[in-house]
Amino acid sequence: MEEEIKSLSKIILEAMRYYDINLDKLARMSGISERHLEALLEERFKQLPSAPYIHGYLNKIAALLNLNGEDLWRVYLKDNQSLRRSGERDQLPPNRFSYRLWLSRPIVFVIAGLAIVGLYIFFHVSFFFNKPDLVFEDLDNDSLIVSEEKFIFHGQIEAPASLSINDEEINLNPDGSFEKTVYLNAGVNVFTFKAKKVLGKELNIIKQIFYEPATSTSNQASRSINPVSIPIEEALKPESVPTGANAGF
Repeated sequence: MEEEIKSLSKIILEAMRYYDINLDKLARMSGISERHLEALLEERFKQLPSAPYIHGYLNKIAALLNLNGEDLWRVYLKDNQSLRRSGERDQLPPNRFSYRLWLSRPIVFVIAGLAIVGLYIFFHVSFFFNKPDLVFEDLDNDSLIVSEEKFIFHGQIEAPASLSINDEEINLNPDGSFEKTVYLNAGVNVFTFKAKKVLGKELNIIKQIFYEPATSTSNQASRSINPVSIPIEEALKPESVPTGANAGF
């Protein structure tokens, strides 16, 4: 009794049933499109790509179904009398996932662009809504003791912003630097600086300057010496000369 010669499609279908693998699962596992698998199992060889690609398909299918790839290839050559050879017009079979990748690339670029624009807007909007930075030169502490009536504030503020001292506006330079001269009263002088951006919160800084006038040394000398006034007649009058026993002879 001669052994039955099985066709390519029958060999593959029996292995698929044995391992409980359907067409969709085989397509996902092998990366071969369902269209080409259907044509192969239905022996519609004219709808398949050229021979080198079919050879690769059969090797993938054989590895998944525990078959011999070369045996499948020989059966295919026997069943397919009009074997197609590779030529100039032959193309690689399309990957069913390639369309999704190409479609996803523009979406990725759009999302990345929107993220960059969003970050740009966020940082610039937060710049206008935050409190400005205000720095004083040579005035790190909030209080200071001076001995001169005239005092000059020097500093820098983050532009664009407005700045006032005791509700009096300070003129700022284009780079945000400023200079303000004040005259102090003896004792404690309190200065309230208010800085604000266009849409931001207000920044309040209080500086206290204690003015202690310097004491003049010449005034101290004049107060320590009390001269006595003597009439000129008394200063020129001759001293009396003792006589008699009082003379000491």
